[in-house]
Amino acid sequence: MDTEPKDQRVPVMMSVSEVRTVDAWRRSQDDLPSRSEAIRRLVAAGLGAAPESRTAARKPAPKPAARSRK
Repeated sequence: MDTEPKDQRVPVMMSVSEVRTVDAWRRSQDDLPSRSEAIRRLVAAGLGAAPESRTAARKPAPKPAARSRK
């Protein structure tokens, strides 16, 4: 488990269904983490699964074709 101090507060607004989903996930864990710990774990898992750089992997959006003036 991470030993770095947890001294940064990050308020997050969530829908009722999102909170229920987090609560269901945390209840499925063997050690029943607090809601805050569950959110930290889910964020860490999501960041670990994310590609290194999503913006670098994206192709730039095509520029619109120039309109001809009649």
